[in-house]
Amino acid sequence: MTFLLNPTPPRLPDPDDTGDFNPRSRMALLQALRLYFEQLNNVFQALLGRNGGQFLEFPTASYNNPNDQSTLAGTATPVRFPAYTHEQGFTKPTVSQIKPDLAGTYYLQCTLNFINTGGSDRLVSAWLAKNGVDVPTSRVDMTVPSNDVNSMSVNYLGDLLPTDVIEVMMVSPNVSAFLYAPPAIGALPSGAAARLNIQYVSNDSTVQTTSLLHRVKKRVNGP
Repeated sequence: MTFLLNPTPPRLPDPDDTGDFNPRSRMALLQALRLYFEQLNNVFQALLGRNGGQFLEFPTASYNNPNDQSTLAGTATPVRFPAYTHEQGFTKPTVSQIKPDLAGTYYLQCTLNFINTGGSDRLVSAWLAKNGVDVPTSRVDMTVPSNDVNSMSVNYLGDLLPTDVIEVMMVSPNVSAFLYAPPAIGALPSGAAARLNIQYVSNDSTVQTTSLLHRVKKRVNGP
């Protein structure tokens, strides 16, 4: 991994300075300015090049729950994410809430692993809540066969502000269907009952946008 160095601007003379500014001083200043602008040019060439994204840091996080999480029959329950493998640009007010540090457009992908220990098939549901309000059209339903395991995904692409908190909600009709973290068996590693990955996509957040061009290009219909 290569890192770009931040160019240091040269010290410019004070416009009000009435001291001696002889040709030698001017030449030294021009050389310093030329070096500075060459460094700036190199930085922009690297950033705008084919692999320029390697020099940028974007808010990203990956949270998980390495343990089973029980359900309350017919009651909406926030999914817990007590652990993480990566976290940059986010905070967690509670074990189930995720809060961005910066305003922007984000992509969220959540995988839930359900097990049904009962004798009948169970229809489970999951959806997103933003600031305690359910996000329309975010619900996903899935049938978990009796004595079996099944996984579902919940996705989201939308704007978030630093004041927003987002949660994944779930509901099961019976306590026999709950989030299941597979244990390590033989050569197989352990699994997570729930995993959530969230990443920053762009700063084109409608609340922060002032450009008329962006207002025309971006269409948003949701919370």
